[in-house]
Amino acid sequence: MMHSVSEERRGKVQSFLKPEDANRGLLGEILIRSIISVKLNMANKEIHFTAEPYGKPSVAGLPSFHFNIAHSGRWIVCAVDSDPVGIDIEEIKPINLDVASYFFSMQEYRWLMGQNETSRLPCFYELWTLKESFVKWLGKGLSFPLQSFSIVPGADHSLSWPAAAQTCFFNQPDADPDYKMAVCSTTVACPKPMIVKSIDDLFFYSLQGSQV
Repeated sequence: MMHSVSEERRGKVQSFLKPEDANRGLLGEILIRSIISVKLNMANKEIHFTAEPYGKPSVAGLPSFHFNIAHSGRWIVCAVDSDPVGIDIEEIKPINLDVASYFFSMQEYRWLMGQNETSRLPCFYELWTLKESFVKWLGKGLSFPLQSFSIVPGADHSLSWPAAAQTCFFNQPDADPDYKMAVCSTTVACPKPMIVKSIDDLFFYSLQGSQV
């Protein structure tokens, strides 16, 4: 499958110390390559990636095609759109909630601590994925601190979030009860149903004469 990605990606994959991180790095790029091939009818060798000013990846020569990738645990997820998009997924696992005071605004932290004790852990990951998807949508990376803005779920399941130069919208797909996921996009249109691909699907793609 390494022959289906760029030389630069192969170098990054080989630099990971943990095999699971290497696998995610490889499969993530093959996933987006397979999506581009199907949606835009492009051969794999025609797909080249570049980076925006703050490092967000994009497809060279395709300014109207936007994508974003995230991974956690057993999931690798990708969102695509004709406008900027950000996605994040996190496995719900035990964590010291004191870290929330370092990464969340005071408004968010008060909301989190106001939840009942059994709900705080999933609520932490709900907030985290919403904030990460927003930052990834902006495309400014670590230059936009997580503490500098608030996204607070309301009692009516609405959200309040920071003012931005461009309006954004959130969606929270329920892919797996052990995970939280959020998508931030520029368009209000409801996203299409998720398409789930297996590793076998990606392996099959890599065998179809799709070397770079």
